[in-house]
Amino acid sequence: MRKYRTIIIFALAIVLVVGGFLHVTADKDDEYIIDAQLDTHVMALTGRETVKYTNTADVPLKEIYFHLYPNAFKAQSIAPFPKDEMGLAYPDGFSPGYMDILGVKVRNKETRFDIDGINMKVSLPGELMPGRSTSITINFMVKLPPSDGRFGYGKNTIRLANWYPIVSMYGKDGWNKDPYYATGDPFYSETAKYTVRLTAPSEYSVASTGTAKTEENKTNKMWYINADKVRDMAVVLSDKFKVKSTSVGGTKVNSYYFGDDKIGERSLKYAADALEYYSRTFGRYPYPEYDVVEADFYIGGMEYPQLSMIDRTIYSKNNIFVLEQIIAHETAHQWWYGVVGNNEVKEPWLDEALTEYSTMQYFREFYGSELSNRFWKAYEQFADKYADSKRKVTDPVNKFTNDTEYSAIVYEKGALGFKKIEDAVGRDNFIKGLKMYYKQNMYKNVSADDLIEAISKATGKDMKAHFKKAAPRS
Repeated sequence: MRKYRTIIIFALAIVLVVGGFLHVTADKDDEYIIDAQLDTHVMALTGRETVKYTNTADVPLKEIYFHLYPNAFKAQSIAPFPKDEMGLAYPDGFSPGYMDILGVKVRNKETRFDIDGINMKVSLPGELMPGRSTSITINFMVKLPPSDGRFGYGKNTIRLANWYPIVSMYGKDGWNKDPYYATGDPFYSETAKYTVRLTAPSEYSVASTGTAKTEENKTNKMWYINADKVRDMAVVLSDKFKVKSTSVGGTKVNSYYFGDDKIGERSLKYAADALEYYSRTFGRYPYPEYDVVEADFYIGGMEYPQLSMIDRTIYSKNNIFVLEQIIAHETAHQWWYGVVGNNEVKEPWLDEALTEYSTMQYFREFYGSELSNRFWKAYEQFADKYADSKRKVTDPVNKFTNDTEYSAIVYEKGALGFKKIEDAVGRDNFIKGLKMYYKQNMYKNVSADDLIEAISKATGKDMKAHFKKAAPRS
């Protein structure tokens, strides 16, 4: 994600339940089958979800946890926005969003579930042994908030992001129950296969993760959406969308917008250029479609697999350079977070700093080293303002008290750390290491150790000391 502060940086740079426990292989992706209906009169969604879940842990599981992210929007006091940005997040005033769970079944039998905020514990009828699978069926209702964030509705778009019950991650410390932090991106999940049927009024168009086919009657349209090996599923609807498309390699690239046609064309060009460059530099983009979407989203940009939301106010001639930067940044996230995943709460720098470094490589490619060097100097100036901060590049999200400090240290200082490593080993060697890192970790969740290992192997040097100096760990 990229906040409005980007504009400041760039100005500075320029100036300066189905069956029982089944035996399957432990590396098999989970699967979500979702049937949902959107009622735009009350801005609510009802759905039924069946999750085919495999226990990939080395211990039996007695319960499975889910994240219910819409519950973070239940009250103004807990809404995941900085308090001084509530007017931007809710331009027409606060109204709650939430998720009601109407029933849960395991093995076709009603089962107990317990909800605590955004976390839901589903009790299993017996232990789920390592390597075995089960199916859980959840009936749910989602009330959308009038929010201009990732999740909600505005004057032009309806944004369904983190909108369905999603299985939590299980690790050495047990189930991940991190809250929905206002700073950064609090998401962490495995890749899965998604089969979604979404019903909405026929006047709407849809941009989404995956690929979609439609059926239409007099009042409604049904979208059949399929996505494979993605770690999240997002949808943006609008009755105002215009679409321009092109192709890059085997990927269809779409620009969804509702304003100026020329700006819509520019966003398509930037997305296509970024996708082609990152594919050539880091490794081929593996998905058949990628959407860049103008949205009622005040926070600059936000990445989801195969889809990036972009702030509608940046779709203007005055902000065209910022638009390019944000699209380049969010597109880089398709590699760092999308394909190669990580815990965005505990190690946010692993995707954000690397994504920002990749964005600078994009500008070096298309505008030359002189301009990219201006950006690096601007980043240094911005990061220097927080030279006395106790926060480290590698700190988790919850250690940061505000977005500006988070951006300066995780994005800018983190990207500068990668630039220092590049300077130490040579750009070609560093890019070679990133290619290896991408290839070895596609569709996995990684840690900093995996990145260090890949760069070390590519350069023939032990890079631990370099990383410790560039990005000191707590």
